Amino acid sequence: MKTVKGKIGIILAIIMVLTMIPVSSFGEGAPSVTFNTQPTSMTGENALTEGEITGELSVSASANADVTMYTFYQWFACDDVNKTNPVAVTDNGDNASYELPEGLWTDGSNDKDYYYYCTASFYNTATNEFIVKGDSNVAAVTVKAGTKYAIFDPNGGTFAEIINNAEPQKVAIGADGKLKENDIPREPAMEDLKFAGWSLDGSAEGIIDPAAYEFKHTTRLYAVYGEKHLAVFDANGGAFAYGGSDYYVGYTFGVMYKEDLPADPTREGYAFDGWYFKTDSGKEISLEHNYLNEIDGYFLPKSNYDIYAKWTVAGGASGEGSEGVQGEPEDPNAVEKVTSETATGDNSNMFPWVIVGIIALLAGAVTVLARREKFEE
Repeated sequence: MKTVKGKIGIILAIIMVLTMIPVSSFGEGAPSVTFNTQPTSMTGENALTEGEITGELSVSASANADVTMYTFYQWFACDDVNKTNPVAVTDNGDNASYELPEGLWTDGSNDKDYYYYCTASFYNTATNEFIVKGDSNVAAVTVKAGTKYAIFDPNGGTFAEIINNAEPQKVAIGADGKLKENDIPREPAMEDLKFAGWSLDGSAEGIIDPAAYEFKHTTRLYAVYGEKHLAVFDANGGAFAYGGSDYYVGYTFGVMYKEDLPADPTREGYAFDGWYFKTDSGKEISLEHNYLNEIDGYFLPKSNYDIYAKWTVAGGASGEGSEGVQGEPEDPNAVEKVTSETATGDNSNMFPWVIVGIIALLAGAVTVLARREKFEE
């Protein structure tokens, strides 16, 4: 009887395990990937020409698993039809198409072949795991020698005095890999932003000088813009050449170039002694203190600055030799300017708080000792 009960228990256990196995696991075998559309090679008559690269590769794929799935596609470049040295050229996402890079190139002596394939991965949304993936065929793309171009993309801005001024401008690259400076488009403009330079990747870190850069292939350059921060130069009793006492300079990425500074103001009876600003703590700093020789400009990390002229009495502090100055002059630098520059090193008000802290610590120690004595009693 015990034997029968034991067998029944085993059978019930087997039935329970079987009910936990998905129906799709019976008969269909392991999940597999089918590419309904393979990427098409571009060779022979369909070969592409350097400097005029257009077109894309595409696939479509499916899997035979009977579950709710999400499909991810990722494209790879490789060295040959055997998928040697694959390198991902896209993220793993939902894009089943890959736009060919416009910078594909040759050394000018022979055609060059590029190779690409796509991996399709299927994700089970119920179990949150990848269940199967597969690779497409390898597509070859032949590129013939052609003209190399620098493509200046206004990146949302516009060029002045150019028809279709929002469109990228193509400039042929010379045999030496250089551009003629006169062929480089004028700086594009974007409303409320300041043009900061031409970038290889669209970031401030990728900015280059197109006139000095050596191009090896067709390259797209992106205009980079930045917020226009403002420095207000105050002549502080003097005047600028235009007659006013204020001069405004916009700058971006924390850098104001020296060439953007106003010409020195003038003030009767005084000699100009440089530009200064004050930190939030009231510390006076010379603008020259922030000068960076590498960029021939000034590092201004905050958004806005009030910068004022400093003066010395012409001919000496007593005013001697200063035509038009009678007796002891007023302080030529009596200004009250505070900027958003972070205060640095001003600890003059810390002492009272240190005393308060020490008293609090002593009071706490006395309380602890009193409680300990009471507990020991």
